[in-house]
Amino acid sequence: MRTLIFIALSAIALTSCSKSETNPTNNSGIPTDGWKLDGTKHTQMYCVRQNNFRSLNAVDNDTSISGIPYSFSACFHEFPTTSGTYHVVALVVDSSGSRPGLNIADDEIIILATVPQAGQNNKSYWSTGADGLNATVTVTGGKIKVEVPEIDVTDGNNTVKT
Repeated sequence: MRTLIFIALSAIALTSCSKSETNPTNNSGIPTDGWKLDGTKHTQMYCVRQNNFRSLNAVDNDTSISGIPYSFSACFHEFPTTSGTYHVVALVVDSSGSRPGLNIADDEIIILATVPQAGQNNKSYWSTGADGLNATVTVTGGKIKVEVPEIDVTDGNNTVKT
């Protein structure tokens, strides 16, 4: 199921994002057009707007492990049309491991990150919502920029920082 969701998210046409030619970093050393998962920095190569799940997906070009890139997704109830602050909440996963949907409020956001693993299914992490933090969303000229502070994410068993 996780692989199916990742493939569905990654297979959508490229829109809604832009990439700068330089990779400046913010105060935590993370590229401003990238993300960090468990200490490893990733730089966005392209971004996908996925309408079915109302998510923006940033993809790294590092496919050295399994041919599938690392990815970062920001999921909304509805795509934002104005800038604002969104509360980072948990993705609900039931006991069977499936995700019964993105039933979140208009002012909430779910964060997902996928890590390829050699010879295995990709490993997915999602926001826990436990840290009570907010993401800043900026909408300019139809482009959506999501800035998320360092938050806890989990794979259902282990929690790491992203």
